[in-house]
Amino acid sequence: MSSLSPTIVLVKQIHSEQSREMYDSSLLEETALLILSLEGAINPPILLREGLRSYKVIEGDFTYFAALRAKEIDPLKGESISAYVVDSEEKLIPLKKQIDIFRRPTQSSISTQVTSATHSDDRIIEKHFTRLETTMKSDNQQVQQRLDNLETTLAQLFTAVNNISAEIKTLRGTTSSQPKPVIHKKVTPVISTPIYNEEAWLKAINTMEERDLRLKLQRAKIRRNVIDNIITLRKQPFIDEIDVEKRVAGLGKKTLDKIISLWE
Repeated sequence: MSSLSPTIVLVKQIHSEQSREMYDSSLLEETALLILSLEGAINPPILLREGLRSYKVIEGDFTYFAALRAKEIDPLKGESISAYVVDSEEKLIPLKKQIDIFRRPTQSSISTQVTSATHSDDRIIEKHFTRLETTMKSDNQQVQQRLDNLETTLAQLFTAVNNISAEIKTLRGTTSSQPKPVIHKKVTPVISTPIYNEEAWLKAINTMEERDLRLKLQRAKIRRNVIDNIITLRKQPFIDEIDVEKRVAGLGKKTLDKIISLWE
């Protein structure tokens, strides 16, 4: 014999055949805030399972709409609600009879029995609520533990990234302080070997290592802004003497002749 016990169900998987407009919006708002405050409803709705992730409200439409409003207010805390779930239409018959009995007006001749039954129902509800509260607290603790673990992992990753960044800076500093025979070997022919081709200077300012080019022009006392403009604009290689003089701001004919003479 299967027992009827509350189950945690995602609010988004529930639907009602009633309209939300049937209920007072202010009362729904107040109840939704209470559900969020207590982290659950003490009067769970009764649902009929229609599919793997679909439930229809059989009893407790107001509680469902209040839970729906709670989810709108706080999507995380209001994501789910405790409910009684019935798996088949056959089980609805005794359930509806039970609901009908509970809704009948109280008669004076059976007032004692009704009072006793009420107390019993209260104890059952309290028991289920306590169980639900314990379950939700346990779930919250697990979620908090996962968040703590994630925070620790992120902190470790952040530390590792900082360490790697520091190592890269150290390596760059060590590399820059050491001689670079390969680079020096490539640059040396341009600097020290006389080149009498009239296009040598053009090739040099287009392809020469930036550091070496800047140093050579500085030694020739070329203005810094002209040097910066040449290095920036040479990303699109210069075509000829006219192109250089036209594109480089601050570069006059005398300065250009001075630059060309550096490679003669």
